[in-house]
Amino acid sequence: MSLYKALRNIVPDTYSTFKYLTRNNDYHFSEWSGTTENQIYLYYWFYAKDKIGKNTKRVVIQELESLLSHCIQNNITLVNRKLFKSICPTTYSSGPCGYCVSIRLFEFLGIAKYQGSNGFELIDKEKIKQILT
Repeated sequence: MSLYKALRNIVPDTYSTFKYLTRNNDYHFSEWSGTTENQIYLYYWFYAKDKIGKNTKRVVIQELESLLSHCIQNNITLVNRKLFKSICPTTYSSGPCGYCVSIRLFEFLGIAKYQGSNGFELIDKEKIKQILT
């Protein structure tokens, strides 16, 4: 199973919104999309400050796979923003929202738990290994 397949099984049918990390707002699933470079994106949106317009951003699924693989190979359990940014630069370029949505996706899969300003903890390495194979 790949990370994409695992996520596609639950997003958007089971989960279509992603809670902010520190505020009581939501990001909303928009669509799945692929590119000619074989990249898979999960697009999401949130309301602009005016509460009328919408901002659309993306998560790069291959970056998330690389992050999980790196953590498994290097026995890393706690992922902070710095590590996330170094392995997921396109996803992180969306600012805090790309980081947040990624954490929520991992939580939906049952493989991570948000740990506040420390980052997020990978809580089921065996399941991560299954997802990555």
